[in-house]
Amino acid sequence: TPSGATPSSAAASDAQGGLVEKSSVQLRTLMRTSDDEATRRAAWEGLRSIGPFVLGNGLCEMVKLRNTLAKKLGYEDFYDYKVTQA
Repeated sequence: TPSGATPSSAAASDAQGGLVEKSSVQLRTLMRTSDDEATRRAAWEGLRSIGPFVLGNGLCEMVKLRNTLAKKLGYEDFYDYKVTQA
C-alpha cells in the first residue's frame, strides 16, 4: 500500500493516472462501475495489496491476544465478548 494507507485501504489510479487512497468498499465499487480498464485494474491491484499488508503487520497476533483476553474474562472468544457487551 502507499505510504500512509490504512490497513483497510489501498490505492487506485485517478483520472490523471495518479494514485489515490480508497477503502476496500470504494475499490470494489470502482471495479464494478468504472468504464476505464486501467482504473478497474488499479482497483483490483489495490484490493490484492490489502491482505498481505494486514497479515504482515500483526493481525493474526492481535486476534490471538484479544481471544486470550476474552477467555480470561470468561467468554468463549472475542466475538462472544463483543456481542455480549452490545
